[in-house]
Amino acid sequence: MKRLILAFAAMLTAAFVGAASVDWHQASSPSGQVVGNLGTTYYANLDFAISATITVNTVPSSKDIFGLSSDSNLMGGSVAKVSIAKNGTFSIWGQGRGNQQSAESSFRVQAGQTYRLSLVVERGPNSDTPSAYDTLTLYVDGTAIATLELTNGNMASPLKNAILPSVDGVVIEEALTYRPEAGEDIHEVGKIYSENGTIVPEPTALALLALGMAGLVLRRRAV
Repeated sequence: MKRLILAFAAMLTAAFVGAASVDWHQASSPSGQVVGNLGTTYYANLDFAISATITVNTVPSSKDIFGLSSDSNLMGGSVAKVSIAKNGTFSIWGQGRGNQQSAESSFRVQAGQTYRLSLVVERGPNSDTPSAYDTLTLYVDGTAIATLELTNGNMASPLKNAILPSVDGVVIEEALTYRPEAGEDIHEVGKIYSENGTIVPEPTALALLALGMAGLVLRRRAV
C-alpha cells in the first residue's frame, strides 16, 4: 500500500510540473526592492503566467506593482509591468522593439482588499511582423480586465526575472509562475489562479490521475 501511495503522489506531482514558486531575494539597490528568478528563461514562443496575491492597505497613485525583465534587477529595466494608475485602476505596460504601449482597465482598486492577479504572457515569434506580437493579459479575481498587444514589435529580450518595488501600502503575499503543458490553455490557468489562489490540473489531467489510481488499485488486488 505504501508503494501505491508513493506512486500516486508521483503522478500528482507530475500534473503540477509546470508550476514553480518564484525564488525571491532582496536586491542590494534600491532599498526595499525584491527580485525573483522566474525559473525558466522565456524566449520567443514560450507562453507563461505569473500570478500573485496582493493586499492593498492604502491605494497608491501611479505605482508599479511588479515587473518582468531579462537581466535587469531594476524596475526601470523591465519590459512588462503591472501598475496601479493615478486614478486607482490596474494597468499593464509593455516595451516592444518599436515603442512603449499600455492598457488601462476600469477595475478600481479598493483599500483594505486582497486581490489575486495573473499576468498571462503570450510570446510571439522572434519577429517584427505585424502578426507576431507579444500579448499581455491581466486577470484579477477570475476576470480578464486588460489586454495589451505589442503591435509595434515584440519584447526584444528573453524574460528571466520578476521585480517587486517597495510600494507603501501594498503587500505581495505570494507569487508563482506557470508554464503550460502541451495543449493546455494558459488563459484558463491564469483565470483559475485569480479565482482560487492556486493552480489545479485541468479536468483531463484529473481524469488521467483517476484512471492511473484505479489501475494501481486493480493491480494491487490482482497480486
